[in-house]
Amino acid sequence: MNANMFEKEANSALWYTQNASQVCHSWRELTLTSPSLWARLMDFDYFRWQGTDSWAKEVLRRAGSASMWIRTTDVQLYPKHTRNFFFQVLRNSWDQIQILKVTMAAEKTTPQQWDALYRNAPRLIELDLSLSGFDKIQASQNRPLFNNHAPSLLRFKAEYYKFSSQAPWLANLCSITIEAKFTLHELLDAVKVMTQLEFLRIDRILNRYAATDVSQNLPTAQLSKLNHIRILLSDLRAGAIFIRRLEVPSNCSLFFGCTHISKDDMAKNILKDSFQGLAQFVERYLEFYGTTKISVACDPKTVSFKDEPYSEAQNYIEVSLSSTTGWPTEPFLHYVHDIFFETFSFSCLKKVTVLGTKCLYPPSDLLATFISYLRAVLPSLQTFDTDERTIRYILDVQEESLGLIMPELHTVMLDLMLPSYFQDSSPIFDFLNSRRNAGKPVKVLDLTKCNSDVGERMSFLEELTGLRIMWTKWGVEDVLEYVCGAGHPEKPPY
Repeated sequence: MNANMFEKEANSALWYTQNASQVCHSWRELTLTSPSLWARLMDFDYFRWQGTDSWAKEVLRRAGSASMWIRTTDVQLYPKHTRNFFFQVLRNSWDQIQILKVTMAAEKTTPQQWDALYRNAPRLIELDLSLSGFDKIQASQNRPLFNNHAPSLLRFKAEYYKFSSQAPWLANLCSITIEAKFTLHELLDAVKVMTQLEFLRIDRILNRYAATDVSQNLPTAQLSKLNHIRILLSDLRAGAIFIRRLEVPSNCSLFFGCTHISKDDMAKNILKDSFQGLAQFVERYLEFYGTTKISVACDPKTVSFKDEPYSEAQNYIEVSLSSTTGWPTEPFLHYVHDIFFETFSFSCLKKVTVLGTKCLYPPSDLLATFISYLRAVLPSLQTFDTDERTIRYILDVQEESLGLIMPELHTVMLDLMLPSYFQDSSPIFDFLNSRRNAGKPVKVLDLTKCNSDVGERMSFLEELTGLRIMWTKWGVEDVLEYVCGAGHPEKPPY
């Protein structure tokens, strides 16, 4: 009776409601006299499989004048009668629509079929349009979306739609996803009026050259209620400048992903300025939460920094960057990683006790930069969550350097253990043994993220007396534990 067709597990919400209405006379009477129940189940993804529109029309009749929720995917693939009925409902019941979620290729539709979107939307609280080609439809319209009247609108996503920064309905939004081509100035002009905003996602900023003159008089957006920003684009500098022009709470989380960074944005002075803008945001967030758990990853073409929340409900912060595919990597690597790690060396990281990291195929200069980062910035590490490749790289550097890396290390966590991967040697054994010989033994080896058959391949660790191993086994609910040296070497209890 409370079926929600927008929930992933509720694809048959209408089907369940229909069956519930036929259980008994009292249930049927209850459902048939509840227009809002049916109005929230205008599921055209369900209607498309019906031979005719008779059931869809019956649901519409039962909905009466109640506020309506509509879901539809790939309208262009619907039978013609269902497709026509969808646009008929859109046209005739627009004033009733409260939630509208549409995904389709709009190129195969006409501008006239979308006329309803340009009328007043008195009840609309959420619009989610993923319409490829919608920019062409918009270009043919000489009028504003919703006729500038959508007083109840809270959540807005319209792929490729470039709205006016003067639209009055922007002021009430609590969530917006922007995928149209805005310049930095246009984007900030629009966002600064969204004072109720809690979630902001940006997937595009109009060309990187919009940020060429950093002295331009860009507006500032004060968003006191914002709790999460998600930015995914290829214009590093424009994205970083945008972040700098936001005034948000210290606990506002951020995902900043930049792929295929342009040559212009790769200039050292621009990289430093961009990284500093991002680092200021990240440091403020980490200090607010007193973060003690982070992850850092790097390889020849990527680098990322992320805090690791201790619960799924907690927000997180992540900056992830990758170079242009096919670039010569050596010149790029040498300074990008140096600048990144130098900029993200916050004093608050000295409190970090848990680090997750993977460092894949690093050249010597990158490896040296990464190890220096571990030594200087993260001196209090107690738990190291990594893989054997990274362990091998660290072991090689540790043998050549003065002083022990991660002197407070207590626990090593692996997600994969392959003792024979490095030509019959075991990086994890060599690493643990070197720690023992240096008088700083690791106390716990946590293999609970490895495959359940890992227990069959651990006997070679028996001589590391005192090491506590944790792992799981198929069919056994509890985590298994064993202290090396406590059993019989010839028959270890693995």
